[in-house]
Amino acid sequence: MMSGNHGIYVGLDIGTTEVRCVVADTRHSDHVDILGVGSSPSDGFYHGSVMNIEAAQKNMWQAMEQAEAMSGIQIGPVYVGISAPHIRCVNSHGVVSIHNREVTKRDVRKAWDAARAQPTSADRETLHVILQKYKVDTTETLKPLGMSGSRLEVGTHIITGSTSSTQDVVKCANLCGMDVMMLMATPLAAAEAVLTLDERNHGACVLNIDRDITGMTIFSQGSVEHTSVLAVEQMSQLSETVNRLPRNIQTVVLTGDPSVTSDRIEWAVSTFNRSVRIGRPQQGMGGLVDKVANPAFAASVGLVLYASRYHQTDTGEEGWMHTLLNKLRGLWLV
Repeated sequence: MMSGNHGIYVGLDIGTTEVRCVVADTRHSDHVDILGVGSSPSDGFYHGSVMNIEAAQKNMWQAMEQAEAMSGIQIGPVYVGISAPHIRCVNSHGVVSIHNREVTKRDVRKAWDAARAQPTSADRETLHVILQKYKVDTTETLKPLGMSGSRLEVGTHIITGSTSSTQDVVKCANLCGMDVMMLMATPLAAAEAVLTLDERNHGACVLNIDRDITGMTIFSQGSVEHTSVLAVEQMSQLSETVNRLPRNIQTVVLTGDPSVTSDRIEWAVSTFNRSVRIGRPQQGMGGLVDKVANPAFAASVGLVLYASRYHQTDTGEEGWMHTLLNKLRGLWLV
């Protein structure tokens, strides 16, 4: 069994119905090849959080084992999708004075630091800080470097999760011999696999529907505006969110458990009063496409797509530029 392969990424989606694992070869410039998949009932989890360490570890192990057998790849590093009601979001802005009236890297870093400086309790940890836009004085831009002005502002979308819940997920993965490279909110991962660039830019809402929870992420003018995960008993909050949807949201995409999503189309049309479609991860893929071409694998495929497109290990002077460069490509980055 092969191991240590550069360009091989693994997505592990913790759903409330099943744990799903996808192994993909991302070394091609125009697509990713699906090499193997695996799934297991997620009876060790409740509402997306670990309920029983031993059972949750077994769920992960079984999904991983199937994916390894199909792909011939020994799984080590993984990107894990989590979807639980403890996930929360806030849109945060960082504002700084521009040194010498010309935006430099130092000014951008200071603006990001200011945006990240949200008060956080000890039981919460930051999962994502996502770029929305920059503003130099009154001018909105994606390329602030070199612009003249006195005030730089960066808009970000920050997603946090319960520290104890995320640590339990990481612990179970570690017990299976997996190294968690990143925890990603499942609605964001699903959006990566099912949304087109036009849909992001024109406004879209992705609902990742599972047995007893629903994850939501909203894009407006290419940026992430809202992310949440609701349990069945919290679904009244979904209506409140729908009422606050930006007017430019044109499309609602349903993905997740096929047995649930197919029954929700009429509900979504009447609730959102917008175009509704089922989201399947099909674009930009080769290999065992038939194994993942259904809504259930949207998040796990999205995890490997994210890993191949955006994830950087550079923590040096240029590290912050990855966010800007990917935004310029019309894509979102965590």
